[in-house]
Amino acid sequence: MKLFLSQLSHRERQLLNVGAVLILLTLFWLLVFRPVSNYLNRQAHLKIQLQQQLSAMQQSAGQLAGRQVISQQVLPADKTFSAWLDGQLQQLNLQNAVKRSEPIDDKTVTIWLESVSFDTWVDWLQDIHQKYGVTVDQADIIISDRPAGLVNIRMRITAL
Repeated sequence: MKLFLSQLSHRERQLLNVGAVLILLTLFWLLVFRPVSNYLNRQAHLKIQLQQQLSAMQQSAGQLAGRQVISQQVLPADKTFSAWLDGQLQQLNLQNAVKRSEPIDDKTVTIWLESVSFDTWVDWLQDIHQKYGVTVDQADIIISDRPAGLVNIRMRITAL
């Protein structure tokens, strides 16, 4: 190698040195700088996306917390849970749909409803859950008239 370099003129050696430096810089740029730069750019974009998602989640959490501030009402003390449920069903004109009502204990009742509108039933459950904390432990739902949205339901309702 020394023999080869010694046979080159001064200008050829300078050209060879400059070419070697350019090749090394190009390799450094291709193999180190560009991959690191691309990685950092992707991470910066990912950070921005995650910050936006966090902001959206925090806003949603704030809105949900605002909704949950609503205090739950207490069930009337002068009525049994079963009688209170009957009154709730009468208010929605669902009393005729009740085929059977079976109290399990003072806080739990099993009710059978026939040909009741699914939407009405779900809205009622959501309403009594939000207002009174009443929950459905079990529900068996059978479609009785799909076009009309009517269902037969057996459910166990519990007061908290």
